[in-house]
Amino acid sequence: MWSLNAEQRKKAVEAEYQSLMKHDTWDLVPLPHGKKLVGGRWVLRVKHDENGQV
Repeated sequence: MWSLNAEQRKKAVEAEYQSLMKHDTWDLVPLPHGKKLVGGRWVLRVKHDENGQV
């Protein structure tokens, strides 16, 4: 199923990234010495209406 709408997912991720950059919601900074990076992950879900349509 994921491969069927890969292009839509790619567009959604790009739009979200552009929104984050436009609104200056975060900054990339160097990781302090001796600290570990906390990972993150985007979770994408296909949403359906009451009739089961995407």
